[in-house]
Amino acid sequence: MLSIILLLFILILPDFNVSYATNSDGKKIFCMYMNGERKGIVRFKVDFINEHYCTHMIYAYLGIDDEGKIKSLKPNFDLSENYGRSNIKKFNNKKHHNKSLKTLVAVGGFDGTESSNRYSALFSIAENQQRFVNSTIEFLIKNNFDGLALHWIYPGDRGGNPDIDKYSFISLLKKLKLEFLKRNFILVTICHGYTHLMDDSYIVKDIMENVDYVYLFSYDFYGYWSKHIGVASALYTYENDIDSSVDAIVNNWITRGAAPEKLLMGIPLFGRTFTLKYNNQTDVGSPFIGIGQKTEYVQYEGLMSYMELCTRLLERSWTIRWDDTQKNPYAYDNNQWVWL
Repeated sequence: MLSIILLLFILILPDFNVSYATNSDGKKIFCMYMNGERKGIVRFKVDFINEHYCTHMIYAYLGIDDEGKIKSLKPNFDLSENYGRSNIKKFNNKKHHNKSLKTLVAVGGFDGTESSNRYSALFSIAENQQRFVNSTIEFLIKNNFDGLALHWIYPGDRGGNPDIDKYSFISLLKKLKLEFLKRNFILVTICHGYTHLMDDSYIVKDIMENVDYVYLFSYDFYGYWSKHIGVASALYTYENDIDSSVDAIVNNWITRGAAPEKLLMGIPLFGRTFTLKYNNQTDVGSPFIGIGQKTEYVQYEGLMSYMELCTRLLERSWTIRWDDTQKNPYAYDNNQWVWL
């Protein structure tokens, strides 16, 4: 096992069987709530969150306007104005029931408007960096948050500028740290760990000096882009698949000087699905002809929610197997394959 991982990042789900989170042993459980409309069995309101399962909760995602200021991407969900649902207020009210709980807001993520090339252009200008810092401080204070989780996907990649982005990123983190220290705010950054991109994206030593934690994107190792099926959050690497495991991603950071006590290991609560090429070839490494079929509620090919996965395992003839190389379970039904 990866004994070097001292911290844990998880996604919130309705009711999972763990002991209540506590800070007494120094361990951290960061739970992320994704705002937005969900229906049926995947519906999960802020009210459903059990705040005692987490030491820290992250509300995701907000964005950045064209001047570099923080903004809501879904004001009807996030805010109280104009008869909004006030989810941010409800989220932070959870601290009334768990006095040691800390809440953060995540900025960036996978929304199409929050692209790397846009962040690259915005944050190449020092004035925009400072506007972001100032507006973030104001937002955190106004909405009773304890910190920020910055998710730029990714400096130097996906249309970003590999020549300057990693320096802009460090400059921004330094400005945030300077102001956050005055108010005891928490600063987290969400990062990948891919060998071929790390040197374009990050200066690890400088990141470590300026943040409280680095949440590692330690999943999505396999999907529609892969050569064969595999476990998207594999603990260990399958044969020669580079950067295809938690072990590889974590070690990429530590060998570059990351402090293990500042690393958060991401755990996804969804399934990446595949359509098998041959129904009788179901092991990790088998060929596939496409991503998995759409599910009733998520409505994205190649993706299955935790709730839908549980329902299928209970109601259908799925076969569950264990892969001893990647140290993960997976399941299949006819030509449909999903890791668990």
